[in-house]
Amino acid sequence: MAKKSTRATQSTIEQFGATPEEAGQEPAKKRAFVITPIGDDDSSIRRAADGLYDAVILPALEDNFEVNVAHRMPNPGSITAQVITEILDTDLVVANLTGLNPNVMYELAVRHAKRKPVVVLAEKGTKLPFDVATERTLFYHNDMHAVPKLIADLAEAAARAMAEEKPDNPIYRAASYETILEQPDTPQLDKEILKLLMRINSDVQSLKKGGRYLRPSSSTLDNRTYFALTGPAEALDSFVTSLPRELANNVTISIQGAKWHLFVDDDFVPLMHHLLAARDDLSYERLKEAPVGD
Repeated sequence: MAKKSTRATQSTIEQFGATPEEAGQEPAKKRAFVITPIGDDDSSIRRAADGLYDAVILPALEDNFEVNVAHRMPNPGSITAQVITEILDTDLVVANLTGLNPNVMYELAVRHAKRKPVVVLAEKGTKLPFDVATERTLFYHNDMHAVPKLIADLAEAAARAMAEEKPDNPIYRAASYETILEQPDTPQLDKEILKLLMRINSDVQSLKKGGRYLRPSSSTLDNRTYFALTGPAEALDSFVTSLPRELANNVTISIQGAKWHLFVDDDFVPLMHHLLAARDDLSYERLKEAPVGD
């Protein structure tokens, strides 16, 4: 019996609109793009990125996806334009946040704005920024022992991301909240509940960035100074989230109604005084001892 030509089969598909599965062919693979720190040739950053890509990402995805990464794109032309096109159009993006590379964070934000599937990876020990810290992230050990499990976890995470009809992310979530609040037919009670939830989320994120959830142990109380802050909620939120990293790591926050208590290591008291004095929207007082209840 004569063998049917591939061209004839393809012609049949085009003429009658049959899917590859209906025509007995393998379905076309979806596309995946990896955003990752790259670094210079043979740098430790490039070696780590290529190792993760070759040993984990490709084995996890290549059965179902055509996988690409910026520094291995074969097409000539503007790399930046090609990368943005891939981020916007590809079916799945895998983002490696190890090292918190600014380009990677920007590219992840672009993908979030498009509201398409994303899987986030980061090496264990990576301290994610507060606005993405609540997102699902695969944390991995950078050693050979971790490879088999990470391959399986990444394949599962990719399948789960592709199955989501409406992927969630910080950008879309914030935009959705504002849209709901602006709708004239949204009941007032629903608006108030939503505002409360947004405020709770803001408080949690502020605490995550500004300090620890627990008060300092009794052994550290003697070398701390206490500040009581009052002002609009938005001003308090913005002040705490804008603290310099070296200060934020040495501050503990306690919220009591409309008053916020900041426990500051004595070495950072002058800096805290300077920052508070520059704020016209907040009032504060320095306390001689820890507030009651803290």
